[in-house]
Amino acid sequence: MNKTQFEEIRQRCDAATPGGWSYDGMHNEIHCAAPNEDYFLIISELRTHPGEKLLDEFGHQYNANFEFIAHARQDVPALLDHIDKLEAELLACKGR
Repeated sequence: MNKTQFEEIRQRCDAATPGGWSYDGMHNEIHCAAPNEDYFLIISELRTHPGEKLLDEFGHQYNANFEFIAHARQDVPALLDHIDKLEAELLACKGR
């Protein structure tokens, strides 16, 4: 991954609604808990029953997909920060 790709990812993270985001497993909504606000993003009109692992005709697990999307808001920035830290440590080891 080059610096441009890395910066584009960072910019997309910074532009998104602040976290934390969550998925309750009951509706196809991702909740965004921004400061002094609570709202949600509708990802799909498809509805499931509480706790149901719904599969589409291709075998995709919707609940797992929604969990991944919701956690990406916290996970991606954490990974980017970790990469920054590792790069700084690598430069320090190289004496730069």
